[in-house]
Amino acid sequence: MSFIAHINPKEQNRKQTCTDHCRNTATYASDDLKCIGLKKTAYLAGLLHDCGKFTPEFNDYIQKSADGISVKKGSVIHTFAGVYYLMENYHKGIMPGFQELTAELIAYAIGSHHSLFDCYDKDSKNGFIHRVSKQPEYEQQAITNFQTECATSDEIDELFSESCTEITNFYQKFLSIPGVRDDELRFYAGMMARILTSSVINGDRRDTAEFMSGSDFSAAFTGNGKIWTEALSNLEYCLNNLSSDTEIGKARKDLSDYCKAFADKPSDIYRLNMPTGAGKTLSGLRYALTHAMKYNKKRIFYIAPLISILDQNAKVIRDAVGNDDIVLEHHSNIVTDQDDAEKLNQYQLLAETWDSPIIVTTLVQFLNTLFSGKTSCIRRMKSLCDSVIIIDEVQTVPTKMLTLFNLAINFLSTVCNADILLCSATQPCLEKADHPLLLSNEDAVPPEKWDDYNKIFKRTNIIHAGRMNMEKEIVSFVQNLSQTYPSILIVCNKKSEAAELFRLLHEQTNMNCYHLSSGMCMAHRRVTLERIQNDLVNGIPLICVSTQVIEAGVDISFSAGIRLTAGLDSIVQTAGRVNRNCENDEAAPVYVIGCIGENLSRLREISEAKDATNILLAEFELNPEYFENDLPSKKSVDFYYEALYKPMNKGYQDYTIPGKPSLYNLLSDNSRSMQFVYDNEKNAFFMHQAFAKAGKLFKALDDNTLTLLVPYKEGMEIIAELSATEAKFDFGYKKKLLNQ
Repeated sequence: MSFIAHINPKEQNRKQTCTDHCRNTATYASDDLKCIGLKKTAYLAGLLHDCGKFTPEFNDYIQKSADGISVKKGSVIHTFAGVYYLMENYHKGIMPGFQELTAELIAYAIGSHHSLFDCYDKDSKNGFIHRVSKQPEYEQQAITNFQTECATSDEIDELFSESCTEITNFYQKFLSIPGVRDDELRFYAGMMARILTSSVINGDRRDTAEFMSGSDFSAAFTGNGKIWTEALSNLEYCLNNLSSDTEIGKARKDLSDYCKAFADKPSDIYRLNMPTGAGKTLSGLRYALTHAMKYNKKRIFYIAPLISILDQNAKVIRDAVGNDDIVLEHHSNIVTDQDDAEKLNQYQLLAETWDSPIIVTTLVQFLNTLFSGKTSCIRRMKSLCDSVIIIDEVQTVPTKMLTLFNLAINFLSTVCNADILLCSATQPCLEKADHPLLLSNEDAVPPEKWDDYNKIFKRTNIIHAGRMNMEKEIVSFVQNLSQTYPSILIVCNKKSEAAELFRLLHEQTNMNCYHLSSGMCMAHRRVTLERIQNDLVNGIPLICVSTQVIEAGVDISFSAGIRLTAGLDSIVQTAGRVNRNCENDEAAPVYVIGCIGENLSRLREISEAKDATNILLAEFELNPEYFENDLPSKKSVDFYYEALYKPMNKGYQDYTIPGKPSLYNLLSDNSRSMQFVYDNEKNAFFMHQAFAKAGKLFKALDDNTLTLLVPYKEGMEIIAELSATEAKFDFGYKKKLLNQ
């Protein structure tokens, strides 16, 4: 009997056999992970992933579905059979060794390729045991047919034996980490399960899509020697055309040369510390291309925290490599041409797989790939293997995610052969967090040179101006400052503060005032920024009162700045919008002011960063020489981050949700679920994680918000069209309007 995996109704009910589908999935999964030494393990997981379809019941189910007969989705469970096979044949149910761990990892990848499950849930129920005991007669029938039609028990035994060797070698890398803890080992094992699941999901979906569409998706490609050589050659041509006659131009060239030379180092976790305006994007890209060419890397990732940064840097990267086709830009603001189906389908495929030589994406997409429970996010994780990953503005990683971030980066570096470059002008001391980052002892730019280059690119003086109330003292301070400096940027911590200060300045002075806030729609902010830029170019005096929306990714330059006390990294970002293009030969002032009566109780991260800065300011006033008489010096930055991390309790760095266990706990030993499990069962399984629960709870950003369509300019017309009859009945037209 021939067992059917898929039926294509568009091609006269053409059928794909389960054997073909399982073999193809196994090959694709194996290809994804062979670069990190999991070739056989991924192949076996892909081979067994759909062995539950080898039954007359599933044949009947899929045939009825193809014939248009109503069937209950999931009424025939096919994802349990592979789990059953592995647990019954290779899991001894005693203190687990590498054989049991291998069985659990492959079984998890098979059982979760449609949706994650918890190894132990909140009721202390075991997900493996549930899958083994749910429908044993069905599983036995499916496995018997699978062994007859697809793969014999001897072949599976041989593959499993080879998988045990791979997993043992893989896991030994974790054991070699100095001081590694038991909970961290379980977390790393969970990441192993996720990367294996990623390869199965990708292999399964790729083969299914190829069968249903009749297309060959091997055209989705990775980088190679030819691609990296051509891109680097084009970048070198661009760099050679940049002026190096001035002190700043020479410093940019020196820093870029440091990055190229440093790219010869073997893959590890490195830091690139460069001041604002030093050409970090192109220097980092030069490092990445050189390293990728030398070590034959598959991909380069450029990751930034804000879409505004990506918008401008994606263009810089495209122009630098000279080939748009090798660069994939992936974030929520990308809108493809709805009228070009082929272009749309190609972009959607690449966004789902990250199968492109260079990927430009957000920190949110990166974190979702590592921790979200959505299979569309998990699918992309395999593409991080054997890559160069540049993380720009790494200081913006939320403090509550330090544990998850650090350990995930350790995993990518230690076992996935990824080369990591952490970029920032204010490098956080992630190696001193509760779960430390395994940073290399070497940096792309020698540490003894950092302060020298900071002085060359020094365009501002950050000055502590003390504490002031808003209504009188800050307004008066701004008025006095405007007598000397024609354009002033003021950055506040809260939208309400920015709105109130804007109102006070507008009412109490005759100055030309602007207001910027995330409470304004994007189009409104863009228009306001254009007006500010025009006034700056034309020398019209102005004051801009803004929230943090202006701190990064906005190419704008004021003659002086004020920052209400916040984290040192935020203060430095504000300073980056002042005298940005060296309009003034002398360093421009950026004043740090503590706002009396400011309430940050609902903004915990900003509040704790502000407290750390206040500690630094107090120490700086007592001993400025120690800090090189410069608030953003390397010693100041190090002191700030140590003050920030030191008082934080472990749970905060572990991403704790009120009333819930921390996500780190769920993804490591899952102790809350395990407290009611008998020791004999607890000791029989290595994997205790609650992957599904953690995946549902994870949010890269706090998003308790609603998306609104605002009647601002064209927005009013779009609202009217959406309310019209055509949009109610034409989904394609409606989606086009929403994209606009």
